Amino acid sequence: MRESIKNNLSQLIEHAFQQFAQLPAYNFNEKSYSYSELDSISQTIANHLKEKYPNQIYIGVYAVKSFETFASIIGIIRAGKAFVPISPKFPPAKLQRIIEKSKIKTLIDLNSKITQQQKHTVYPAVEILNSVSTFSPQGSKVQPIEDTKPAYLLFTSGTTGDPKGVSINRNQLKNYLINISKIIPLQSTNRCSQTFELNFDLSIHDIFHTLIHGSSLFIPEENDLLSLGKYIQKNKISHLFCVPSLIKIMDKLRQIKKENLLSIEAVIFCGEALTTELVEKIQQAVSNSTKIINLYGPTESTIAVAYYIITNPVKNFNGIVSIGKIFKGNDVRS
Repeated sequence: MRESIKNNLSQLIEHAFQQFAQLPAYNFNEKSYSYSELDSISQTIANHLKEKYPNQIYIGVYAVKSFETFASIIGIIRAGKAFVPISPKFPPAKLQRIIEKSKIKTLIDLNSKITQQQKHTVYPAVEILNSVSTFSPQGSKVQPIEDTKPAYLLFTSGTTGDPKGVSINRNQLKNYLINISKIIPLQSTNRCSQTFELNFDLSIHDIFHTLIHGSSLFIPEENDLLSLGKYIQKNKISHLFCVPSLIKIMDKLRQIKKENLLSIEAVIFCGEALTTELVEKIQQAVSNSTKIINLYGPTESTIAVAYYIITNPVKNFNGIVSIGKIFKGNDVRS
């Protein structure tokens, strides 16, 4: 692991942009975007936010999958602020409650997906930013931000159905990245999948784990998820991270085949209980050197807090795969 990973979150990000400028950062629909492009637009966003909204902590992001959205998330972090993913799939009433609870006053929608009607009914008191060309001129590089500040605020349904906000600070995110980098080391040549909705905290793993190592993040379209095996084969995905139910769909569609998974170095599961039956099907289709890893953790624990690198025979309880060991620096009560 690089020595710089011991530094704070800001330094990890800036180091990545310095080291990996010419490498591909994201791939959307067969179009590639470099770390240099990501650096440029996220820096512009960061400087604009720092200049125009110095006292705002939380900034909303309209969470449609696009290069601009990912750049917005990175830009918010580089500005020392925290991002709040606003899912376009949420009903208006839930969106209104999230706006009310998070108290966000600014929302970035660089893809201009929010309609005029939504602006008046859902976001009447929120300023919507939808064009980088109107942002403040690019200034000096952002300075390292204290890791005690918030990094993001996610909303879950909670037991009552009322959105519950979970705030994670920069130090928690940095510590997660340190731990996960030891368990799932990445290289700049790796190609990783991004299968989660952006209001799901596992997507934060995708964004920042790949970023600090200079890996490429491949974002399949919704239709691609129905042919995920072919997508993996075509794009030579090395690290597949998903919920077990996505692999169940692959199985039903007969996509779990050796020829589809030849490039896979690691399959990582999280978000749902993982069965030994599903693991065995994956094991039969991947090489003997492929790692299969089960992660576990509630949103409050920062993405994941436990891991099990699956061996043969699979350690399980009534057919459910073990969650394994707790990350270093964390405690658990039984």
